[in-house]
Amino acid sequence: MKKILTLATALLLAGTSSVLQASHTNSATKSDPTPRPNPSASPHFNGPVFSPDGQKVYYHQIGVGIWSMDADGRHKKPIIIENMNDRWVRFSANGKKISFVSPMRGFPWSGYTANADGSNVQLLESADTDNWQMGLAWLDDERLVYGEMVPFQKDKTIQTLYLTDANAANPKAIAKGVWPAMSSDRSKIIYGGEKTAEDGTKNFDVLVYDLASSTEMQVTTNKENDYGATFSHDGSEIYFIRAEDEGNWLMVMKADGSDQRSLGIAVQADSRPAASPDGKYLLFAKPNFVTQHLDIFRLDLTTGDQSNLTANHP
Repeated sequence: MKKILTLATALLLAGTSSVLQASHTNSATKSDPTPRPNPSASPHFNGPVFSPDGQKVYYHQIGVGIWSMDADGRHKKPIIIENMNDRWVRFSANGKKISFVSPMRGFPWSGYTANADGSNVQLLESADTDNWQMGLAWLDDERLVYGEMVPFQKDKTIQTLYLTDANAANPKAIAKGVWPAMSSDRSKIIYGGEKTAEDGTKNFDVLVYDLASSTEMQVTTNKENDYGATFSHDGSEIYFIRAEDEGNWLMVMKADGSDQRSLGIAVQADSRPAASPDGKYLLFAKPNFVTQHLDIFRLDLTTGDQSNLTANHP
């Protein structure tokens, strides 16, 4: 069984060739969105997520930054490209704001917010900048939930899930875990956390926190590492990734953890599936063995057809 520190670190850093030390323009004026020449940029794409209205997909290009495109893959344009390693975008409920993690400004992996057009980038100052912010999600249009990891603690990792007040202030620890995502009705948080099995082994499992009752439910109890979980559009199912010796597999199960089954698709280790608001499609990243690139695919959940959305990327 892999150590959780190794897994969590790999999920954050996978595919990163280097961390380029550039800084964001922290102002309400959007910087020049024209892509800058970058010889070290790789043709690898990951972290797709639908906008709340389902019309747009935001994602990151490793070595370049955050992009947007139409839900069918057309009209790609850069959103935030100054730091090159901004990633893991999440939308506020009204779609006007985004959150992401980045190693810019000399901090380790820290949380940031911005307007959906890429302007007004703000550091999540209430978080501990000595630790790693492992994913952010929006409870609504003002409040955030984020995971934080204290790395390199003598063979153990301290992982904590925090809730904030409006304007991302006054974080309150509610559970142990990282990489949160919200249900569509914003009533539940789904995330990953380290659990100990009956045989004493430790692994990553899928957990759900109910905001109304302030209770946590462990959804998976497997010996394998389960992570990258997200709810279906109506909250009745959960999509996630299971790390096995022979690969990383896209999985689905009912919201209570029953009826776990593989979709038969091998995906990128640090990919996170994302369901469309209408329940028709599922986004994920997987290797394109023809081009040797990491591309973003859209799965039609009715027909099973897959479409490569980042083929012929500018």
